[in-house]
Amino acid sequence: MTADNNWDDARTKLKVKSLKRELSGNNDATEFAFYLLSNKCQPFNSVNYPEEMRVQYPLDFYLKKEFVVNFLNNEWNIPQIQFKEIIMSLQEALRDSFINKEQLSWLDSLQPEMWYWSWSYLQVHFIATKYSASTYKPSSPIECLNAVKEEIFRDFKSSRLDKLKYIEDLKTNWSAVIAYHSRIDWLNKKNAVRHEDTWRYLCEHQYEPLHFQPMTQEEIYYCVFATVYTWDIKLNKVRPDIAQNPKQKELPSQTQLISRIDKAWKQKEFRRQQSEKLVNIKVKREIYDSLKALAKAKGKPLKKILEELALSEE
Repeated sequence: MTADNNWDDARTKLKVKSLKRELSGNNDATEFAFYLLSNKCQPFNSVNYPEEMRVQYPLDFYLKKEFVVNFLNNEWNIPQIQFKEIIMSLQEALRDSFINKEQLSWLDSLQPEMWYWSWSYLQVHFIATKYSASTYKPSSPIECLNAVKEEIFRDFKSSRLDKLKYIEDLKTNWSAVIAYHSRIDWLNKKNAVRHEDTWRYLCEHQYEPLHFQPMTQEEIYYCVFATVYTWDIKLNKVRPDIAQNPKQKELPSQTQLISRIDKAWKQKEFRRQQSEKLVNIKVKREIYDSLKALAKAKGKPLKKILEELALSEE
């Protein structure tokens, strides 16, 4: 081993010692280091990790900490050149990109609408800049909140200042959503039927974002809310299949989308009302008396009995 190699080894050991000191007692920094080391992005994917190191985001913090400690101790005998490169990248990322989770705690006190909107905004914004679409689809408001916080926290491609600015942008844009929201009177939790119909409309027209898969009426409302209020960020960057669809020559603006949703709902309501219009029919007295007796025996309104008889003949 040459003198230069000895010098490099000594410097790497000092960097490792410095990293251990920095991570000691700082759970957030340790978790951030774990995400970096287990990430598929360069330079962290250059190492042929042994099977026991290929762990994907364990929920338990102590498993994450053990993962980081084992790496810093080079328990897997990673070649020195690669190990040194990763140590340097880890130090750089912690210095330039790390933020404490406390800086995201303001999200906790807000309503689920904001969490779903933020998740949609994050996906649209990241995809339109330097990220790929997340394959994760939150299945509850709490999962959505945690996904938003983790997405920002784990981001090591942005500087700390950019991440803090992005947090401020979220707050500013959310204030704009609140100010505009009063104009759309039907977009509230009470209109479950309307929300289901709207989500169906969005799906039929391939307007629904891929980062949502609502399972309940409540989630459908949140997803409709988030879709409408992140619509003006160019959707063709999020859903290139829309832009390539010959039937979609031009995507509507947010105002046009809301107008189309309103028009589709009004048309549906008109058809429903037309189908439910009452008509007068004449029957013999004895038939009327028989129907009335049947209704009384079954404890149902006469109208319901007639509907059941008609449907039974179909």
